[in-house]
Amino acid sequence: MPVYVVGGSAGTAFGAAAVSWFGWAATALIAAGAIVVAAAITVPVRVARA
Repeated sequence: MPVYVVGGSAGTAFGAAAVSWFGWAATALIAAGAIVVAAAITVPVRVARA
């Protein structure tokens, strides 16, 4: 549970900073890119285990 709290707090802080630095559209694209990278790492591992 502490990892979730720390991760959520860090995400909120970095997200707010990113919006002020890059704007909303760029921040959304960065988040979407992070999701794609996470999926590219996770999906092959799960498929290999199945």
